[in-house]
Amino acid sequence: MAKVLSRAICHEVFADACVLPCGHDFCQVCIEQAFDTEHSCPTCQTRHRRSEIRPNRSTRRLVEIFQNRP
Repeated sequence: MAKVLSRAICHEVFADACVLPCGHDFCQVCIEQAFDTEHSCPTCQTRHRRSEIRPNRSTRRLVEIFQNRP
């Protein structure tokens, strides 16, 4: 399950998951750092503006559930 909740840049479980309009998810810090040099999705290379990065509340909730399981 941890692999499903991890992403392309840091390969860790999401920290403050965010989503781009193309539908790809990233940790907030990772995607903001990536946008310092490139303004495209690291997965599909679709160009986006930094202002289009949005919190992914569903994924954030799944990570919370995963991390709090017994």
